[in-house]
Amino acid sequence: MGMPLYAADSRSNSAETRLSPRSPFGQGLKFIEERCARQISVAEIAEAAQLSPRHLSLLFRQILGCTPLEYAADRRLDLAEQLITKTALSMSAIAEKCGFAEQASLTKSMRRRRGITPMRLRKTARLQDKR
Repeated sequence: MGMPLYAADSRSNSAETRLSPRSPFGQGLKFIEERCARQISVAEIAEAAQLSPRHLSLLFRQILGCTPLEYAADRRLDLAEQLITKTALSMSAIAEKCGFAEQASLTKSMRRRRGITPMRLRKTARLQDKR
């Protein structure tokens, strides 16, 4: 069946165990969730998870099908989407709160990864709220 996904407990190989907040991988996910509004490095995530950066990246690929930084970028965009659709904050304020250098960075990232601009998302959300 291949190598254990983490050395802490090679007997437990279920997805539920690997995603447990107590597992090293779970600690990495928690670190990202708690800090998604700022730029973080793979080394920082790996240190929080008590794994090597290489092993952490391997686990992310195996379990989630993405890199740790891609996962962090998606969580950052999730936060931005929530603020865009649920608040009246300006796009520049949302960009700042979500760790983007400027509004243009938020727009570019959202368009590339989600296929929609922040303004279009807000307009769509407001139209749906009116129904």
